[in-house]
Amino acid sequence: MFYESNLRIIPISDMRDTSKVSELANDGMVCVTKNGYAHLRILSEDAYRKMMDRLVFLECVYSTENVLKGLEGKTLDEALSNARRRNGLPDRRI
Repeated sequence: MFYESNLRIIPISDMRDTSKVSELANDGMVCVTKNGYAHLRILSEDAYRKMMDRLVFLECVYSTENVLKGLEGKTLDEALSNARRRNGLPDRRI
């Protein structure tokens, strides 16, 4: 998982040393401060992709959970019939 325990905090003036910043970003997230306040976050490509994959997964889980909540109290036949109707498919009962 991606946690801020690997967070490195540097002032914006340290951005001049790009190789150092790149090295820090490979070890975890870098928080760049400006006037003492968080200004930028820098991630390695790998960390960014992992974070985005997790976000997409969580969005899918949330979406599925909402669909399932809408099916509460309905029989399987009713749920399938409603899904077919919404998608323009003929209502076939087996």
